Amino acid sequence: TLCLYDASPDPPAETGEERRKMRRAYHMPLNALKESRIDNANFEGSFLFIHRDAEEGDVEGDNLTSPYQWHFAGKSRRWEARVQGRFRQKPTGTLYTGCVLEDFDYSVHNSWAASMLAAAVVPLMEAVVGERFYFSWGTRGEAAETPDGELGSIVTCLAGVDQVIVCPAGETPAPLHTDISGLGLCRNAMSSRDYHTAVQTVADNINTEDTYTFCVWGCSKYIDVLRSSFIGIMGMGSFSYASFLDEWPAHFILYSLDEDESDPRHLERRKKYFVDVMVWGSGQDMPSMPWRYRFLDQRKSH
Repeated sequence: TLCLYDASPDPPAETGEERRKMRRAYHMPLNALKESRIDNANFEGSFLFIHRDAEEGDVEGDNLTSPYQWHFAGKSRRWEARVQGRFRQKPTGTLYTGCVLEDFDYSVHNSWAASMLAAAVVPLMEAVVGERFYFSWGTRGEAAETPDGELGSIVTCLAGVDQVIVCPAGETPAPLHTDISGLGLCRNAMSSRDYHTAVQTVADNINTEDTYTFCVWGCSKYIDVLRSSFIGIMGMGSFSYASFLDEWPAHFILYSLDEDESDPRHLERRKKYFVDVMVWGSGQDMPSMPWRYRFLDQRKSH
């Protein structure tokens, strides 16, 4: 199965010493019938991760029967992530979404195999999403422990999500567990240029009164989260990415970044996190997690 936790209440620290402090992590069940609540200093709302029925031969998910199979019928996507809520703090700078390796051991330099993986995955994501990605392996060695240490990341602008719905203040948004297909702005219903422009307009006008819904599924055709594997990249079939993450999870995030023309790096002191969902497959070995996170029960949406 898939392990999902909200790590947003305690954002990533700026130094190595601070990163070793315990953080709270709230459980968010896969295919839950009710959304899980997200509540942090910058964003309040809910999250839902849905997955289609397990495919034949999917050892890790043989028992997975999805209550959302009606949604996946006739679609190629494997899974879909949905976030809905209001911004408590208006974003400044540029909004980014993607993956950050917040817990990784940055004392170890990345391998040749990892570099080759990145060389294949980054262009694929750019082709699938239709947006340029910012990619960094992160600062390595002793420098990683300093405030100028950068975390490994692969992120893009808000137009990297596949669906955006804006519900004006005073109106009730459609809940995440309902059929929201076709609502708002959808990448698969617009040209890439029109979609990018429309989503950028939303990003430029985000406020603290309206309710925003963001959905991601475009890359799911190539990412098997149950097996922690990439599928169909450069005709290579299925291969695991778990070994590249070592014993730490990936974090799927939404943050704003105060840009610095003289330094393009995404440093923690210039970020403001709104969503931070920690994800790993149950087949991954995570021996150090209990010393890094205090795991708590699901916070159900109101």
